[in-house]
Amino acid sequence: MLSCLLLMMFSLSAIASKDTMFPGPAQSPRGMDNTFLKFGAPGKLVWFGHKPIHAGFETYKTQSNERNKYCSDGKSTFACTHPSNFRAKDLLLEPLTAADFGGKVKDCGWQKTCTLNADDNRYKSYTVGSEGGKLILNEGVYYFDYLKLSYQSSLVINGEVEIHLNEFDSYGSVDINVNGQPRDLIFFHRNDKYYSSVGAVDKPNSGVGVTDQFSINNDTEIKAYIYSTGVVRISSNINVFGSVSARQLIINDSSEIRYAGEFYQETLDISPDTYSASACEKIPLSFTVKDASGEPIDGAVGYLDVTVASSNKEACWILPSDPNKVCHPISLDNVEMKGGKAELLLSGVGGSIDIVGTFKPLDGSGKLSGSAGPYSFSPSGYLVNDGKPVELIAGKTKTVSIKAVTSNGPGLCETENGIHGKINFNTKMNYERPNSGTRHAVLNGVEAGDGNNLTEIKFKKGVGEIDIDYLDAGHISVDLEAALSRKEDAGSQRRPVPGTPPEKGRVNIYARPYTLALCEAGTPLPDESEVGKSDKFIKAGQPFNVALKPIVWSRKHMIGPKISGSSVIPWRFEHCDNDWKSTPNFWKNDAPSASVALSPIALIAAPAGGENVTIGDYSKLNTEAIGGRYVFNGIVIGDVGKYNLYSKLLSTYLGMAVTPSEREIGRFYPSHFGLSSKINPGVEPGYDADKKGFTYLEQPFSGNYVIHAMTTDNKPVKNYHLFSGPQDKATFDDWVINPSAGYPYGGVDLTFRWEHPSLPSKAREQWQEGTGGVSEVSLDGGMEIQKANMPDGPFAPLRFAVGVVSPDRDGTQFTFCPNEIERDCNLKVIRPAKRPLPSIVGAEFGRGDFLFGRMRIEGFTETQNLKREQTLPVTVEVFNGSHFVTNERDNATNISTEAGVAQKDVLFSDTTVEADRAKIVLKNSANEVVQTKRVEKGTSVFQVIPPNQSKGPNREQFRFWQKLGAPTKSGLRQTWLQYRWQGDSFNEDPSAIGTFGFYRGSDRVIFKGEKNITLTGE
Repeated sequence: MLSCLLLMMFSLSAIASKDTMFPGPAQSPRGMDNTFLKFGAPGKLVWFGHKPIHAGFETYKTQSNERNKYCSDGKSTFACTHPSNFRAKDLLLEPLTAADFGGKVKDCGWQKTCTLNADDNRYKSYTVGSEGGKLILNEGVYYFDYLKLSYQSSLVINGEVEIHLNEFDSYGSVDINVNGQPRDLIFFHRNDKYYSSVGAVDKPNSGVGVTDQFSINNDTEIKAYIYSTGVVRISSNINVFGSVSARQLIINDSSEIRYAGEFYQETLDISPDTYSASACEKIPLSFTVKDASGEPIDGAVGYLDVTVASSNKEACWILPSDPNKVCHPISLDNVEMKGGKAELLLSGVGGSIDIVGTFKPLDGSGKLSGSAGPYSFSPSGYLVNDGKPVELIAGKTKTVSIKAVTSNGPGLCETENGIHGKINFNTKMNYERPNSGTRHAVLNGVEAGDGNNLTEIKFKKGVGEIDIDYLDAGHISVDLEAALSRKEDAGSQRRPVPGTPPEKGRVNIYARPYTLALCEAGTPLPDESEVGKSDKFIKAGQPFNVALKPIVWSRKHMIGPKISGSSVIPWRFEHCDNDWKSTPNFWKNDAPSASVALSPIALIAAPAGGENVTIGDYSKLNTEAIGGRYVFNGIVIGDVGKYNLYSKLLSTYLGMAVTPSEREIGRFYPSHFGLSSKINPGVEPGYDADKKGFTYLEQPFSGNYVIHAMTTDNKPVKNYHLFSGPQDKATFDDWVINPSAGYPYGGVDLTFRWEHPSLPSKAREQWQEGTGGVSEVSLDGGMEIQKANMPDGPFAPLRFAVGVVSPDRDGTQFTFCPNEIERDCNLKVIRPAKRPLPSIVGAEFGRGDFLFGRMRIEGFTETQNLKREQTLPVTVEVFNGSHFVTNERDNATNISTEAGVAQKDVLFSDTTVEADRAKIVLKNSANEVVQTKRVEKGTSVFQVIPPNQSKGPNREQFRFWQKLGAPTKSGLRQTWLQYRWQGDSFNEDPSAIGTFGFYRGSDRVIFKGEKNITLTGE
């Protein structure tokens, strides 16, 4: 009882393990004793494509003259093997008790149909009536103490059914699950009575009654798996498609067990698993390797063997890739399977065709089997579209042919030219992929229904036409069955001549969405009235959302080409209205697979000549729709202008390309202006004691700035300079101020003293294509700040700025800092108002200390020791606002004894020999004579070697100059250190007088500035 309760709690899949329940056609459970298999001639165990075949029983008894014919691989017969370890899993089942099956008793009755459900599933005794009696079991688990199937009755299975019973009997000519799949039905026979030996089978008083056995009587077809703890007896002319695991198995004359594969484990799925076709149709079959949970194994690689497993062998196999469409009878081996999948076509004649497929992995692991059927082919019928699927656009009518045909053999047929006139058909709608839906196909204006809707078709010489409409997507089929005329319609329907009409036909319909419309998804998009205009949308770089909606074709708002294959479908606002139908079957979980996407490239619509942009990969599986739409969030257009987005499928849908849809989005406008710049001071920071760098007034320095129109994520755009409207682009000007205290920076405008390259006056001339194709306004070159007509300054610092003087249509500006300590923004610098120009706020692009400088040289007079070396001190000075002071920051200014720069004018000398006169030199820190050296902290000295005194007293007076306007060998000029205003500029070079000796004033001219004229040093 305990094991029974445990089993009741188990789902079928929970029983599965490595020790399988049905490892072959026939075997006994492991651990059971007194097991045997008794064969009568010419019964068989069939395992298609498999050799050897094991029969796992302790005792194996056959008729000696048929010993080598009891097993078959579907092509030949041979002796079975019976290794002792080839057994099924022992489930340790115990007989059912009244607590399991209850006390109800029922006889369904002669020729009656009864139905049981999972909530009415326990009977002590249940009898299915004879001669057409039928029991329908819907999906569930059922418990019977005794179940009897009377003569010529049937058991019909809907869904997956599990039957537990103690006693079972069938009285011949019974059909058990003949139109289902073996895996849909499993019997657990839980009777513990069995024969003491194989020899006791035919003896009276053996202790095993007829009803104790799982007894299947003559001429019965059964598709099921049978697991028994006792005896299974299969009488003559029985076909079991599935497997039997039993303690004792008796197979009588001409009966077969055809193995359908293991009940639980990885398996080979075959789809569709049953199908009824007309005379010359070819049934497309898909073979897929799946794991125990039913998921495809995409990595499976190997070969497929297929064979007809039923008594009806009038069937053959066609490779879809075979251009000659050769039909291989009964079986076909070594069909290549890639990604765990293969496709074949099945043709045949007649019905009840069952098939078995076997997957043989390349890695040599265990084979997998699968079974399907029944398939049937009527001898006559109707062929629609020459047997090919009708490919159509959802909502768009397609006209195809229908032919009255008769069969000439498997897959062969001919048109019955004698069929003329009107024929009415009952139509039945079938959802194939997905397997459900709400919309029906329309044939010749009549909606296909449940088999009772009449559709009229006119035939001439056996050929008619059908107008097919379907307002959804996916694979559907419609069965057509010729209907007898009602009496009142007899006058309007001509009978085909000669004879009665053929029976059935089927049309397979592959329907695709018309397109994937681009619709709003939380972000308002420009509407139809804005297409082609320049209205702004959002900033470049700012994310927005788009939803794709699969829609049907409609005449009402049809635009563009009216034939399939048009390159693109322009967007209309009606596409996104709820009134415009979508295709709900496109996104169902079991719909044909597809991936919807946005094209990764958005194509420029305006300005002309603009750059396309890459938006990246945006795709979703067709099953990922929400509310019928595929929402893509965070789409970014990284440039300005108007762009066309495109929807698409990443591959075909049921072999058909879905036409892309186009929608213009924009105008995207700049987020702000970006500014990159640099001021290179005349004195570099490395030569500035303060390490900042500075520039003397009128000293050349260089500067540059580049303005870009930017996205929200601070990337320059490429299309801004291509706008051509009068206010499409901003115009800029630049200035420099001596700031007063406080922020934003205002002050005295010194632009009039700033010499620099000037910007063009018009925006179209300012904006150009820069490096990398980006739009930019740039300025670069040498600059100076001119001196005034008197010393001024210091300017520490001057602030240089550029600003918008004529805004663009969007009012784009720089990103200004709210205060002067913020980063990643532009400091505000105000250009003062100057009639007629107003004040302007601009962005600082540079700053620097600018100083009024001069060079001063001090002279000497030596009156005591004319042999002593003297110096000419040099000082670089700056104006501090009230007077000049030494510029201790300066480590850059050069002094030189190079000819042309240094000039010595002899004012008086006791000798005319130049070699005996005083010499002026420069020495470095190593006391080595050099031509040029830099000042240190604004000062340096020239060394003066006195005149030669060896020939007698040798007096000399000279003036020494630094010619700052003359270039040195390095090209250096230092005119900015010249001093004294002469005419219109400061242009006097610094000089000093050196004197060796002294004279009375009456003896010579006393020079201005000369020192030590008297012995007192005055």
